[in-house]
Amino acid sequence: MIRTVFSISIILFLACADPKIGDNWSTFRGNYFRTGISDDPGPSDNPEIVWELDLGAKSSSSPAISDGFLFYGHETGLVCANVYTGKTLWSFPTPKKIFST
Repeated sequence: MIRTVFSISIILFLACADPKIGDNWSTFRGNYFRTGISDDPGPSDNPEIVWELDLGAKSSSSPAISDGFLFYGHETGLVCANVYTGKTLWSFPTPKKIFST
């Protein structure tokens, strides 16, 4: 669970600190070679955790963010939350674990 909260916290630093940062990441890991390298300078000051999402389950996938929504698959289902507030909008139980974004 610590890994899940930590993963979401890192994503929030990038997604919420400055809406312009990361805008050029049009595909997974930033480009078609999947290097994960960007020219973006990142947050200019000391980012803070604005919210945490406790999934109540283990996870091995990465969150996906689109149009202000955060989607996260875990060991018992799928969760959708508001990326700016952290409020869970819905959750969907699945019979098997979700291992992929």
